[in-house]
Amino acid sequence: MKRTKRFLAASLCALMLAGCGGVSKEVSSTCTAEMPNAGLVMSAVIKAPSEDAEISSIDFKFEMPFAAIREAAGDAAADLSDSEVKSIVESQEDAYVSTITTMLGVDAADITTEVTDSALNMEISMKDFDKIRTLFGVEEDQKMIYKDIVSDAESNGFTCE
Repeated sequence: MKRTKRFLAASLCALMLAGCGGVSKEVSSTCTAEMPNAGLVMSAVIKAPSEDAEISSIDFKFEMPFAAIREAAGDAAADLSDSEVKSIVESQEDAYVSTITTMLGVDAADITTEVTDSALNMEISMKDFDKIRTLFGVEEDQKMIYKDIVSDAESNGFTCE
């Protein structure tokens, strides 16, 4: 009898734990776009507690090839080699991070950069969306619902998976 009670208690605990785990399943999509002319690749990992919930975080990733940086800099940088652009980018890394912290209202600790032999890679983790709302004209009382954000990204040329 004791074994039966223990088995039933263990089974009940397992069912409760399994049930609790299924109630709130986090959803996540990675939306990616490439600017073909510049070769710039941007992706955003969008997370929320569920499809119909407000987003909980967005992690942006940018891959900026030195060719794209040269193009953005204009004629003054047109003749620079990748190694020269890399040197300039490395010397300006802190300035890029400072600009992003001011522009998006994120902490410097939430930004990581990596300079490779051919590109600047930057990751930005966002959990506070006040600046994003301002930049994209989203009203303060308007909810940023996961499925709507993903749908908007897809309608603006991003591929979301």
